[in-house]
Amino acid sequence: MRNHPMSLAGYGELEHYLCAREALEDVLTNNRGDFTGFRDHWRQVLDHARAGDFAGVMQREGRVNLVDPPEGTSWARWAEWVDLRLTEVAADPSTLAPLPRHPPSPIVREGLLDPAEQETVRRVLAEAPLPELAGRRDYLVLEAPHTIGVARQLDRATGQVSERPTRRIGVVLERRDSVRVVNLHAADAEAVVPPEEVRERWPVLGAAFGGWFSQNLVPEEDSPWWQQVGMLEQETDERLALLAAEITDLLTLDDSDVHAVVASAGCYVEPVHLRLWLQWMAWRIGYFDWK
Repeated sequence: MRNHPMSLAGYGELEHYLCAREALEDVLTNNRGDFTGFRDHWRQVLDHARAGDFAGVMQREGRVNLVDPPEGTSWARWAEWVDLRLTEVAADPSTLAPLPRHPPSPIVREGLLDPAEQETVRRVLAEAPLPELAGRRDYLVLEAPHTIGVARQLDRATGQVSERPTRRIGVVLERRDSVRVVNLHAADAEAVVPPEEVRERWPVLGAAFGGWFSQNLVPEEDSPWWQQVGMLEQETDERLALLAAEITDLLTLDDSDVHAVVASAGCYVEPVHLRLWLQWMAWRIGYFDWK
């Protein structure tokens, strides 16, 4: 089927999507078709895959232009989920994800360190005690004695960019043989939600969102998907389970509060469909094996 969702999803071009699931959901939502026919065709592909080379059949007949499964480490697990998802939308099209056809960039904030303040930044970092990291990565904000850069924010409604001087330094830490700094940037001039409040209720989320989705770690022209895959592969299963639970708790808040917490945690990925992005992150943690 030339117009089957798998042939349209662009799995070989995931830089256009925030995550692999969005690639499929976008096609289902914005290129409506015969969902029952799609499902039946996919089941034929599944039958062929079960009888032979699963990965090869997925790539040749399923038209999935990837070497590895789009989600997780098992082609079978992912392909069977696709069958379930196509069955779901065929039975009830209201389950289609409310995705915009042409979403704007998920990046609306930017922090620029003043090159003339490099020595100040180094001194502040040298004087700050680095925490023990419970996970692979962590994020903290340090305050300098004076302005060290500017923080910019785009207002999507007006297209205007505001700029404020900031004394706050965002620091991404990574633990391997030892703790090292992997990223520094000028953080928001002030947090909408104080970092200590974020850490008190969502300690793992507060570390992971800034640690994996901070500025410069997700270039605007690339997809945050690859950072998410790194997080899923490198953080422990126990820590990821806690993250999924904290995301579920976060999503009990209204949209404006969800955005505020995500930004205050140091995450620079803020799509207009943020709630969906978070829901899918929690879902894939529980549904697929990533190790």
